Formats: sequence, C-alpha cells, structure tokens
Amino acid sequence: MAAVFVKKTNLAITSSEDLSWYRSSPIAQRGFCRKCGSTLFWNGDEWDEIGIAAGTLDDTSGMRLTAHVYAPDKGDYYDITDGLPQYASDEELIDQQGE
Repeated sequence: MAAVFVKKTNLAITSSEDLSWYRSSPIAQRGFCRKCGSTLFWNGDEWDEIGIAAGTLDDTSGMRLTAHVYAPDKGDYYDITDGLPQYASDEELIDQQGE
C-alpha cells in the first residue's frame, strides 16, 4: 500500500457517513469505507499527520516514496533497491521519524 501523509489540521473530511474507524494496533487506528471495505486512512495516536491511501486520490502527481514499512515481511519476489529507509513496523517508523 502506498500512502501520503498530511498534517491532521490540513485534512477536512467533508462526509463521514460511510467512514468507519478500527483500532488496528495499540498506537493507531485505520479508517475505511463502510460500503466497500477499502482502506482510506492510517491515524497514529502520537502523530500530527494522518496517512491517506494514495490510491484514493484523484491526483498523485508530485508524490514520491520516502520509506518502506514492514520491509522484512515483503514477499521474496519483491526487491527493494531504491535506497530508501526500511522499517519493520509502524512503531519503528514513528520512532525514527521522531528523531
């Protein structure tokens, strides 16, 4: 999954009728579409930014990868060769981003 992170204060959700939240870990919850089940958001409790699933955006021009999360769990067929940071978990990413 590819996600873009924006400041929570810059995000305006205009309708939450079909939006549901699920506590997926002790540090975060995920927002998803109640109708189709698509992942929409990742909301870390201690972050001032929220992750938005890039595939839900109409215009992704200008976005670039900055890191890989859950890299140790990737399929053997998938090589990460771009030199970007690789993290084992959300927690590790948060710890590293806070430094």
